[in-house]
Amino acid sequence: MMASLSELERIVLDRRPDLARTAPGPATEQDLALLRSKIGEIPASLRELLSWRNGSPSDSWFGDGFWYLLPSSEIGSLYSEWASRRSNRVHRVDGESNEVRGWPSSWVPFATWNGDVFVVLDGRDAEAPAVLGIDFEAGKIKRLASSFDAFIGMVLERVGENEELDVDELME
Repeated sequence: MMASLSELERIVLDRRPDLARTAPGPATEQDLALLRSKIGEIPASLRELLSWRNGSPSDSWFGDGFWYLLPSSEIGSLYSEWASRRSNRVHRVDGESNEVRGWPSSWVPFATWNGDVFVVLDGRDAEAPAVLGIDFEAGKIKRLASSFDAFIGMVLERVGENEELDVDELME
């Protein structure tokens, strides 16, 4: 995965060299410990992402100018906020027959589009967490990829072809 992340960064910085000045470094052990205190065990793919970059500049990292990776502090805050809203509400992921009640503790955000659409790891299968897109405004949850690596591969493919990662297309 690190090779894919490095390639994504190369593509982004080729297009937006100004982002190199504001790109954060990796999360520290203190950052990870604080995150672990809020969400419990950090999924391996998220730990690897945060060990590469602890978030990204909020003025665009990939896509159409509004996508950015969340820093560990924001991941922890959002997770805590969402956890406090847990209820018996039933969520359907892409209309799957298996329904999810409430806000699962296994859903951990790691990226956002303008603070409206969130990309989360769905750790219900701890060995191979899927990636979901959640649009709170539209009340829509969509499986975006079968794994974090597959999601990064999809982003890399689209961004590498000079395409933007269009949020509407992604959430269709």
